[in-house]
Amino acid sequence: MPTWCCSRWRLPVSHLYLRTNTSSSLWPYSSPSDIYDDLLRTAVSRHPCSRSPDLPLHKKAAIAQLAPRLYNTQKWIEISEKYKIPIEEYIDRCEINIKLWNKLEEDMTPIYEQPLERSHEYASYIIDGVVNNNEITINANVMNNGYIENLPSNSCVEVPCIINSNGYSPQKFGKLPEHLAALMRTNINVQILTAEAALTKKRETIYHAALLDPLTAANLTIDEIYLMTDKMIEAHGDFLPEYN
Repeated sequence: MPTWCCSRWRLPVSHLYLRTNTSSSLWPYSSPSDIYDDLLRTAVSRHPCSRSPDLPLHKKAAIAQLAPRLYNTQKWIEISEKYKIPIEEYIDRCEINIKLWNKLEEDMTPIYEQPLERSHEYASYIIDGVVNNNEITINANVMNNGYIENLPSNSCVEVPCIINSNGYSPQKFGKLPEHLAALMRTNINVQILTAEAALTKKRETIYHAALLDPLTAANLTIDEIYLMTDKMIEAHGDFLPEYN
């Protein structure tokens, strides 16, 4: 069972219990309060002071210390149910695709029998626009040369682009609502630093990127982020260049 890295008591990350293979569910629990109760029992049982002869007093202290964190976890679960936020939806999609690919490795007949027709993918439309001047407007990723005013110029943005025999022409969007731009910048900061680390081979820039990631910073201390980054670099060392 996954655990909170920042917890010395190794508490399970409750939202990973949620599975959405068919619907939003709390498997194996019946309600958010069940998860809350289970987490609280786990936390108290793993509290370092649980071996103390004065267990009742320490148990109260543990509950008082952990209650805000666990309450927030419960509220998060309730919100995910209310707004039908698909937990682990991407993982579920990957599992479905892997099963499909495994079946196709055994039998490609469904592919061979598929009718040959134009898909909605952009590639053929882009070629048609450039070669035959059949103009089309698509949403494409380009460097932000002033197309979105309140996002960094050294970031990549997705904006409408006119495609024809003259090539592609990105269209200026203007300003995003500031709260949306602010949210995007929290991710763009990490992306820019990650790209810089790849170009400069500076290990410190990888740490900076990890430190500025909102989810990482919300769950780990600075020392834990450094340690996690070191372990990830070590784990993927065969696929990475040397960083200095």
